[in-house]
Amino acid sequence: MKASASSRAADEPATERGQDPNLSALPGRAARWFSERASGRRQALRGRPGCGMSATTLLCLLLFAVSVLPLGVAMHLAYERRLDDLTGFLALAVVAGIVLAWPIAHLVGHYVILKNIKEINRFCLAIKQGNYATEFALPEERDEEHDLVRLKRNLNWMAHSIASREDWLHARLNQTTESKRRFEDLSLRDPLTDIANRRAFSERLHEMARVARATRTPFHLLLVDCDNFKSVNDAFGHLAGDELLRRLAAILRTSVRDGDCPFRYGGDEFGVLVVSRGADEARAVAERIRQRFAGEGIGRATLSIGLAAFDPEAVDLAAECEALVARADAAVYEAKRAGGDRIVAQADKIMAASA
Repeated sequence: MKASASSRAADEPATERGQDPNLSALPGRAARWFSERASGRRQALRGRPGCGMSATTLLCLLLFAVSVLPLGVAMHLAYERRLDDLTGFLALAVVAGIVLAWPIAHLVGHYVILKNIKEINRFCLAIKQGNYATEFALPEERDEEHDLVRLKRNLNWMAHSIASREDWLHARLNQTTESKRRFEDLSLRDPLTDIANRRAFSERLHEMARVARATRTPFHLLLVDCDNFKSVNDAFGHLAGDELLRRLAAILRTSVRDGDCPFRYGGDEFGVLVVSRGADEARAVAERIRQRFAGEGIGRATLSIGLAAFDPEAVDLAAECEALVARADAAVYEAKRAGGDRIVAQADKIMAASA
């Protein structure tokens, strides 16, 4: 306990014990400084406070060496009336002052000004590179501080403010990105049925067209039209009509596999982009949709479905996409003209025309 108490007393600032802090700590600090300089150690930007010699202690040493010590020697020689020795010593002191003036000035300038400037420059370079966690290791703030210490303290606060502002900007940017993603998703979905809308269908159609050309594999388009939809609205009201459309969209979602794209084309017209299946499999998907909807038994509503295949050998993809929609739409028209509640494929139309 006594040892710890004595060590704490030694660590207390000298000003609290009524002593000059520089003079009382001079011998130990000077020895430590010369030892560190000899071993090539340097205090890092974020090193511990107190490692190395402070500028004030260094100035005290220099002033003692260049003024107090020679003056004391001169006074001793004068007191002993050794005038010849006094004259020689004064001449030697003048010569030594002239020779050592530049090294001393350089050393003082380095530790008083240049050292702090280099630390501040390293600090600014770290901030420039985005390392806002960099900070100066400083003692507790006091009422009276050196201007350089105040500057470093202000730079620490500046780095903290920049880091806080950057965190805030990143958070706002993430919010903006999330909002943009959410709005983009909403712009591609039908609000009533919660499936892809016509815009999403157009984007997906052209994407599948590029894949089909690259792989030389066709895909199919189903266009679905709700027969007697107007009679449902007239008999049960528009809310019942909206419910019918939502149930039809749910049937489309559950009747296709991953990769297929059900969508609402507009009004009571829907469709499905069927990926990489043969004509028979695409017709089976259409028949499954038709039967499930018929099982719902909503008034007299039934489905007319047109089926068309994309030609991967087409030269103009955009033109073939438009032609694909036109062929499927024409097949839907043929199904409705035949009485509805049926599936008409592009191949069926070609065979009927040949007959």
